[in-house]
Amino acid sequence: MLAESKVNKLMDQDRGGWNREVIEATLLPFEAEIVQKIPLCNTNQPDTLTWPFNPNGEYTVKSGYKFLQTELQNTRPGQSDGSRLNPLWQSMWSLTVPSKVRNLTWRAVPNSLPAKQNLVKRKIIQGDGCDVCHDNREDVLHALYKCPRLEALWHKVPTWNHSSLRHVTSFIDLLGCVFAENREPELFSMVIWALWTRRNTLKLGKSVGTLDQLLNQARDKLQNCAGIGVVIRNKCGQAMVSLSQRIPLPYSAVEVEALAARRGLELALETGF
Repeated sequence: MLAESKVNKLMDQDRGGWNREVIEATLLPFEAEIVQKIPLCNTNQPDTLTWPFNPNGEYTVKSGYKFLQTELQNTRPGQSDGSRLNPLWQSMWSLTVPSKVRNLTWRAVPNSLPAKQNLVKRKIIQGDGCDVCHDNREDVLHALYKCPRLEALWHKVPTWNHSSLRHVTSFIDLLGCVFAENREPELFSMVIWALWTRRNTLKLGKSVGTLDQLLNQARDKLQNCAGIGVVIRNKCGQAMVSLSQRIPLPYSAVEVEALAARRGLELALETGF
């Protein structure tokens, strides 16, 4: 739609301003906000061609070459020093999440994770098809967000299932929307890390938990707590009593299991079993 449209399609000719409904339905929220802040002329003016990368508005070979060099530099991996992404980097590195989560998010932004499409480009493997849905190529955005098998997870958190996110074409745009619109960026980063870990575990042929469990575990880790559950059964296998509770997050999974076992024994004593 945008490829064949002109700016006047976003304007309300009768009122002499921006057409808010069209803009918000066409653009991402942060883009719509920027566009609507642009003042419009109150009188009709003839259309003119203007080159925005030269002060006088005229195109020159020098200004065109400079523009292309800047664009090339901005599309290369490792943009941590680029001013264009400084606000995003600052927001990302200030997250109160484990350093391993921030590091993985940082690697995902410039498309540096070893998703299958990147491995094909490096001639490490032959096929780039997603091993989960078997319908799409696996790039970073697909592996961490757009795979159809992940839709059930995004439906659990409506702010992550918004149309503005579903239509992004790169992980950097996805993360930019999450941060710009404050869509629980810390929890989102935790989930992204858990999804990448889950993806790698599946590739090793090991079993993984459900997406519901993944989301709950991410919330628990973000809140610095863990969940334990105990079920006491009789000799016929019937559940007689059960318990679930949150505990401060221990240092390891072994400690969680030990605390769960201890709480199970305490529960047995409390209930006379």
